Amino acid sequence: MSTPYSEDLQIIQDANAQMLAFFKNQHISNLELIQSLKTELFELDIKLEEVTKTRNLYVSFVDESRNIFSPIQSEDIHENDKSHQLEVQLHDLQDVRTALVQRIKHIENQIKQIEKRIEVLEQSEQRIAHLKHELTNDQLAKEEANNETYLKEEGFHLITDETGSVIPDEPCNINHNLNILMLREYEHTTLANQLEASLKDSIEKNINRLEVLKWMLTTDVDRAKLIVKELYDNNKSELTTIDDFLSELKHKFDSHKPIWVLLDEFVMNYRDAHPECVIEANVDSDNYEMNIHPVITTSLLEILTELFDNIFLHSNANHITLRLCISSRVIDVFLNDNGVGISNQYYTESKWYSGLHKVHETIHLLDGKISISGDLLSGTNIRFTFPNRIS
Repeated sequence: MSTPYSEDLQIIQDANAQMLAFFKNQHISNLELIQSLKTELFELDIKLEEVTKTRNLYVSFVDESRNIFSPIQSEDIHENDKSHQLEVQLHDLQDVRTALVQRIKHIENQIKQIEKRIEVLEQSEQRIAHLKHELTNDQLAKEEANNETYLKEEGFHLITDETGSVIPDEPCNINHNLNILMLREYEHTTLANQLEASLKDSIEKNINRLEVLKWMLTTDVDRAKLIVKELYDNNKSELTTIDDFLSELKHKFDSHKPIWVLLDEFVMNYRDAHPECVIEANVDSDNYEMNIHPVITTSLLEILTELFDNIFLHSNANHITLRLCISSRVIDVFLNDNGVGISNQYYTESKWYSGLHKVHETIHLLDGKISISGDLLSGTNIRFTFPNRIS
């Protein structure tokens, strides 16, 4: 979604990405150069060792082959020249080695400075992405604040019954279908954006770390160990992220289990997660042996999850009552919390992609009905029913 500053932010993000790519290339080039220079230094040390041994052997041989009584011969001049040449060669090699070591140290300092710049640019990249996300959310909030006209144009006409609960009017069937399609598209787009912002970005960073690691393994083992740990920690974190995404794509509940077991697990999980809140739950049925259709089971639990999450997010309740009646014909649910209540206009006041809208449309797909009302005295009362399907 475009925002007033999206183009400016995109320019900044592109410039930041170009700078980051430039310094990463410089980093890799310097690592390659360091590796080459260290290889050269290794070969130079071997050459120095050979010349030094030759010099030492030659001097030792010359000293032992003569004494103070030896006559002066013409070969002495030649021997002195050869000894001098070895000393000069050794001195030159040592000068080259000193210069080479200094150059390696200079490049290593450059690498450290480049790594600092890369770290700053990566932090900047994350901050820009976060800022774009915040601006997009702000833009969505502004659009939703002015959404009343849009809702009317698209056919989201709502009326309330005598209890104040929102119910759709008769011509609203097409609007339900449109709303369901919008919710589905919104969920797909949201998930795609999360995948791109989280997993894709993480994979790209891991690739860059692996490129650096390839060179660090032969130049700086301690730094390589740190990079390996970063890769391990990041991949471990991404596994959790992937599990979260998969739970969104797949059903969170094992529909092969009896619905009674799943409901009991559902209540126990919320009791464990919110020990400050008393949760009373009761399930009645005329046939505990019935095989309920898996779609009915997962849909019921997903509706209850949305409602319970909404209670703990908004109501400040410390007591919840849940009553379910499951027969071979219908599933009837009553839910009450002693929180702050809910506005009679909640359906139009809340965002069209909110959890409560999703609950409404899911119940509509199940050919059911829902009623929500509440105030400061009674809290929030929710009643919904839909036909049961036997598998």
